[in-house]
Amino acid sequence: MRTEFMKELCSKLLLCLHGSDVAVTLFGLIKQLTKAEQVSCFKFMEKGKVLRCLQGSDESCREDLGLESAHLASEVARSRKTLQIDDTHLWRKKGYAIPPQWKNYLGIPLLIGDRLYGVLEIVNFSERRELDYYKSMLEEISEILAAALRNTIIYEDITVKAATLAVINKISNVINSSLNLQDVYSTFAQELKRLIAFDRVSLALLDETGEQFYVYALEPAQDTKLGPNVKLPRRGSAPGWVYEHKKPIVVGDLRAEKRFVEDEILLEEGYRSALRFPLMVKGKCIGSINLNSRRLNAFGPEAVSALEQIVGHVAIAVTNARLFEDVQAKSKLLEERNRRLMALNSISALLNQTLDLSRELSKVLQKVMEVTEREAGCIYQFKNDRELYRAAYYGNIPEDWLGKKKFYRVEEFPVGEAVRSEKILTIYGEQVEELAQFKSVGVVPLRTKNKIIGVMVIAGKGNRQFNQEELEFLEAIGNQIGVAMENAELYKELKRRAEYDDLTGLLNRRQFFYLLEREINRVQRYGGDLSLIMLDVDKFKQFNDTYGHLAGDRVLQKVASCIKNTIRQTDIAARYGGEEFAVIVIEANQEEAVNIAERIRRTVEALNQEERFVTVSLGVIGYKVDRDDLESLIQGADKALYQAKALGRNRVVAFSD
Repeated sequence: MRTEFMKELCSKLLLCLHGSDVAVTLFGLIKQLTKAEQVSCFKFMEKGKVLRCLQGSDESCREDLGLESAHLASEVARSRKTLQIDDTHLWRKKGYAIPPQWKNYLGIPLLIGDRLYGVLEIVNFSERRELDYYKSMLEEISEILAAALRNTIIYEDITVKAATLAVINKISNVINSSLNLQDVYSTFAQELKRLIAFDRVSLALLDETGEQFYVYALEPAQDTKLGPNVKLPRRGSAPGWVYEHKKPIVVGDLRAEKRFVEDEILLEEGYRSALRFPLMVKGKCIGSINLNSRRLNAFGPEAVSALEQIVGHVAIAVTNARLFEDVQAKSKLLEERNRRLMALNSISALLNQTLDLSRELSKVLQKVMEVTEREAGCIYQFKNDRELYRAAYYGNIPEDWLGKKKFYRVEEFPVGEAVRSEKILTIYGEQVEELAQFKSVGVVPLRTKNKIIGVMVIAGKGNRQFNQEELEFLEAIGNQIGVAMENAELYKELKRRAEYDDLTGLLNRRQFFYLLEREINRVQRYGGDLSLIMLDVDKFKQFNDTYGHLAGDRVLQKVASCIKNTIRQTDIAARYGGEEFAVIVIEANQEEAVNIAERIRRTVEALNQEERFVTVSLGVIGYKVDRDDLESLIQGADKALYQAKALGRNRVVAFSD
């Protein structure tokens, strides 16, 4: 059996080109042979002096293990001797990090001469008496396993060098074919993944003042506090340290080695390790490449070595691209006016294509911010003569900024100031606390022909002030939005009057028929329950003749209120006509609808404590697909209602065939 096992193992190891292949081979064969619960294989990383788990089921081994760690595999690597433990309890007492489910253990160093290539560990043998037998066999073949790992290291080293050359070649091609900084960065970020495992990479460049860095780009794009255009001070930031020392810095554990202003944010966003590398051009640092990982100790000497061979090419490409951008900036100034005119036309089209502005206002804000190069905006509309409510906002608005307030009183600064002056109000720097991190804010009155209907607030984090052309653009946009909002309010009012009863606030007869037909079609198509309640105020004509129509109107309003407060949110109440009301009961059979009708009856009856004696009679019918259409359903409910009247009023009657 031993000979057959060794033959099979050797034949399979000869085919392995990667450390993971070796680990998988060992895992399958040894676990099958020993019947152990767990087999793990670690490769010794010479440059980082750590053990890297290639295969195993112990979640605690997913991170690289330093030789000084309390893991048993580290003990085997330190001593370079086989470690056999029949009872892990005593070793656990010594302070070793041993999972509670481990009962016995065998760790074998994989050596060639004095050089360590890895560690093989086997946990929880099925038969302890066989431990010595397996130990002897595995020690016999440990040098073969070490040789297999050595071969994979050689192969992987060749593969990495070839991949590095390919990446350099790809970046060089981009440098020669494009002066676009984003193209260079995107290619670099994409190709770098072939060499280094990371969760995000960003590029920080020194700005014109030389006192701060700005994050130029981020890969992958995500919602983060350290995204593009974020400013980092030269003093106290990681790019600043790299700039001063002109050398890379590796942080294996951000929590333990937190030292830069951005580290706290990285930790909040789930990152645990970092590699920061200088971008050097002719001995001058222009910025840094920043890699982050959610794993501890993710960046070893291999990562530093790979970046050393690449960043020089990237730095030259970045410098060339920035020079090209300076040239383009002049032509961009000439394009700005045309861009604003196009934006005006686009916004006008957005506002004119619909009378429901709930979605379009955010799109308008987005376009305004694109043209004015600001980061956040909101629109406030008058709710009444004294208050404005927030109708829309767009962008990443912090909690302590004025744009987070849902209401403003007309006298409050700065919104109220723009309303009173009827002019655009601009605020810069630290003038008010509500600016939060924003350094420039414009408050634009939204004007109609006769009045100010609201304000638009546009805010930017940069110190750049609004120029005259931008102010003229904002004034024109403000006028367009004001007219569109006034038209939308008129449309809402007309729509409300077309659908609702003015006296009771319930849906009117036309909407009732439309919605009832819709629900009948739904049930016919998808199934489910549907019922209809018709109710009538008892002796209402006599009440009107006795107490007058104003008292009658008040009764109708209170009955409508009772209905709205009693039915479920999914049900639909309407004024059918005169003193008659209707309720479409969604997903309820006739029996359930009777219960709802009875609750309505009792609620109305309770009005008698505050009103003259008022009661209602109710008829209920459950919809049947094979019996009813819209007309027959209403007739059935009416028939039940007339029976309730005939039986003495103030009662609920269910329809019966």
